[in-house]
Parts: sequence; structure tokens; C-alpha cells
Amino acid sequence: MARLRTKMDALTSKAEDITKEVNNAELHGKTRRKEVSNWLEKVRSIEEQVSNIEKKLKEQNKCWDGRMPNYYLRRKISKMSLKLIIQAGELIADGKFENVAFEQAAELGCTLPATSIARKTTADVTLEEILHCILNTDMRIIGVHGMGGVGKTTIMTNIYNRLNKTTAFDHIIWITVSNDVDVSKLQRKIANKLGIDMKEGEDDDDDIKAKIFSALERRKKFLLILDDMWDDFCHAPKSETGVMREIRAN
Repeated sequence: MARLRTKMDALTSKAEDITKEVNNAELHGKTRRKEVSNWLEKVRSIEEQVSNIEKKLKEQNKCWDGRMPNYYLRRKISKMSLKLIIQAGELIADGKFENVAFEQAAELGCTLPATSIARKTTADVTLEEILHCILNTDMRIIGVHGMGGVGKTTIMTNIYNRLNKTTAFDHIIWITVSNDVDVSKLQRKIANKLGIDMKEGEDDDDDIKAKIFSALERRKKFLLILDDMWDDFCHAPKSETGVMREIRAN
């Protein structure tokens, strides 16, 4: 049993390290790999078996203060222990994962809270006009502009939610830009919504632009809504965001 306990201590420590690594990855929006889940399940199974063996051995030692040992049970436990030692060793060897989790697809298409525009005749007409432009024309870039507070965000939120209930687009992405966002910040906002792994300090603007373009290129048909946009990023030199060229193609 001492050999088994030593092997199990090593396996348990490894499982705890992997579990912490998985939990940390999931906190950052990643999905644990199936092989990791299966490995952890096997570890839990063998831990239960070892616990049962130790319990039986403890009960046997209590019987008549150990003066009347059950040799048949002890031989059985010995064989089981040897088998579990081998299994634990194999699990330790198999528990070398290059990556315990992977980036999951960005969660696109969730419903946003929106103010109803029922009975708002002008807003309703504007909404239908924008929808028509999006769905029934060859326009690739549409600008909705006006004074602050007139309901632009409300209209676009309702459009976003309505289109999410259709199959018009494979992906609909909502980005709140704000007036203090430059091209670099906008790139990172878009990359985050697309589930692109951004490593602080390792990716320059061109790298991010290429990743965004590649991610959008893999999507057959998408709609990108930029809310609260103050600067004209649509005509940034050489498609600095990595988006506009792709919008014209989709």
C-alpha cells in the first residue's frame, strides 16, 4: 500500500495542477479539451478505487486488533494495489498536455437590452429603411448619424436583435466604439469579439489587422455594427483596422 500511496500522491498533485490550469483558462473564456476532461475523470475514478481499498484494509486491521487477518482479502487487495499502481503510472505519463484548453468561438448573436420603439413613428420608419439597406441593397457600409440622444443606438440595437432571429447573417458583431478610441483600441475591441487571442506586447497593429482580416475571411456572411463612432475609421488609410476591406467583400 505504501507504493500505491506514493504513486497516488504524485498523480493527485499533477491532477490538482492541471485542474488549476484548466480553471484559469476557463476564466479567460477558453474551453477545456475533451482529452483533459477524460483524463481528470480517470484520475477521479482511480482515487475512488484507492479510497475503497484503504477503507477495506483499515476495517480488516480493526478486526480483533489485527490478530485474525483475512489472508484472502489481503491477497486480493495486494493484486488490486499492483494493478492501480500501474494505472496511476500510466495516467501520470499521459498527463502531459501541451494545451489544456482552446479558444472558443466568440459568442456572437446574444440579445442586447433595447428600448422598444413601438409608436415611435419616425424611429420605426428609419429602422425599416436601414434594414432595407442592409438586406436588399448592394451597400456594404451604411452610416447612421445624427445629434446625440435622437435614438441612433436604440434603432441599431433593435435591428441587431431582429436580425439575430433570422438567418440573414452567419455572425452579427456589436462594437461600442466611443469617442476616445483610436485605430489600435478599435482593433482590439473587434479582435476580442472575434475570440482572437491577443497577447499584450506581442502583437503590433499590423499583426492584429492580419488576424482580424483572417478571422472575418473565415466567416461567410457577417454584419459589423460600430456604435457611438466619432471618427471615420471606414476610410482609414490601407484599411488600418483590418475590417473594411473584408466588409466590402461580404
